[in-house]
Amino acid sequence: MKDNHKLIFDPSCPVCKSFKKKLAAKIKSDTLKFIPDESIAEFQFHTGEFIFEGKEAIDELTKAFPEVLDFFWILPPSYRHKAIHKTYLGGKWLRKLFKKDCNCK
Repeated sequence: MKDNHKLIFDPSCPVCKSFKKKLAAKIKSDTLKFIPDESIAEFQFHTGEFIFEGKEAIDELTKAFPEVLDFFWILPPSYRHKAIHKTYLGGKWLRKLFKKDCNCK
């Protein structure tokens, strides 16, 4: 059941805020709750019983909400999961640049 899903993000991080904004436009707010928390180092995805962080959070988010992969609509479906992983790694690099402004690893 999707109504227990939560995405915890750092609202002081420009990369995290941007990702949250894109997700919020794509996913209905009644199925995924967005919770700001400046104390986390990487975003977290909470299901009803598990908490995932970082790359694992991306994997679980795309399982629960496959429409996230539509961000890469231009790619063939078989490449979209790889694309979101590469985007996550790129975001991790960008977060290091913004480290002075946020809590990201």
